[in-house]
Amino acid sequence: MIYRNADFARNITWHPEISPEAPARARQFLDGERELFHLARGSREVTALDMFLETATDLAIDRGVTGEILVRATNCGESLLLTGKTASVLRSYIDDEPVSTRDRLDMTLRRRAFV
Repeated sequence: MIYRNADFARNITWHPEISPEAPARARQFLDGERELFHLARGSREVTALDMFLETATDLAIDRGVTGEILVRATNCGESLLLTGKTASVLRSYIDDEPVSTRDRLDMTLRRRAFV
């Protein structure tokens, strides 16, 4: 799941991502997610992602100790909290690890059920 400006993100212990490629990979991943939302016609999710991606120019990535990913826009104070399979797939992209088709398909199908 993807949550915009989630208050409960404050309750998670975060560690900064050290990979210099992480912000670009996160941006590419989120652009792809936005396209999937547009195709699935998930207006609430598209609006949240659109608002974030349109205002966020500089990204910083943090990893939660329990697997979450926090994508922060350092230029405007916006953030996206990624959890579950969504966070797992983005972690794999950042770590340059293969993403299983099952994980990616499961994430997409699960999201479509909520749209």
